[in-house]
Amino acid sequence: MRPRRSRHHNILKTLISGLIGFVLAATLAASGHAYVSPLHDRPAPEFPDTTWINSSPLKLQELRGKVVLLEFWTYG
Repeated sequence: MRPRRSRHHNILKTLISGLIGFVLAATLAASGHAYVSPLHDRPAPEFPDTTWINSSPLKLQELRGKVVLLEFWTYG
């Protein structure tokens, strides 16, 4: 049978985890280096030639300047 951990041990563990997370977040914010996706500032790829349900196939150029909602779903 494992010994039961005290409530103080769990509180201390939570505080230390929170402190480490805070220090990590503060370090990243202070350094100014955040993760930047390799796709940042690159044009979106054209839509593949697939079946369109509610319209004829569109090109990205036709959608430029418009609000576009993409819904991805699959059967599973």
